[in-house]
Amino acid sequence: YYVSIEENVKLERKQFEKVYAEKEIQDKEDYLRRIWEDIGSSSRSAATTRYLSGPLQTWYIPGDNCGSIASAICMRYYFDYVSTSYVVPNCIGRDSLIYVMQQYVGEGATGTSSLEGGLNVYFFDMNINNYTYSSNDFSFNIIRNRINAKRPVIIDTDNHPVYYEHWLIAHGYSVIPGNGEYVIVNDGWEHNDVWLSADDSCLDELIYFRN
Repeated sequence: YYVSIEENVKLERKQFEKVYAEKEIQDKEDYLRRIWEDIGSSSRSAATTRYLSGPLQTWYIPGDNCGSIASAICMRYYFDYVSTSYVVPNCIGRDSLIYVMQQYVGEGATGTSSLEGGLNVYFFDMNINNYTYSSNDFSFNIIRNRINAKRPVIIDTDNHPVYYEHWLIAHGYSVIPGNGEYVIVNDGWEHNDVWLSADDSCLDELIYFRN
């Protein structure tokens, strides 16, 4: 068993995993809070900002599951705001829908081709008139166009100081005069409304949907 040094109490294995995840998330929150403060309130007030029709689910499960988590969050958004045909009703919960997505896009680390191909197979199996596209490079214009159409975009990060190799989900964007362009994301670690500079070289490939 494990023992907390600070509290001198016994920890179960599942508690140990949760403590590690929360520490990782807290470090990330501190980093992103500094970015948000740097943007400045006066600049934000003059921004052109757009969001999806509603909030994304703030889902997370331990392990390298960001591809299946991002896919599940997107399909739940489609279920909530586009059509209930996107998810079987008894699979709309976090664990069940992430599990379904793991069967299509794979478990563990998920590459772009696995994510794109797996989601296309999912659409086919569900008899849904939609299709998945990918972009080899980050494009703020794609983000802006899809958010304006009220559709999420999955974003790959490459060597990011917080996210490392990870999949995020864009649910908004902002253009701030004199300050730049920003992507507003769900980070797959239980948070919406995370602001990232669109000029960040760590933002890489995109996965997005035709409809």
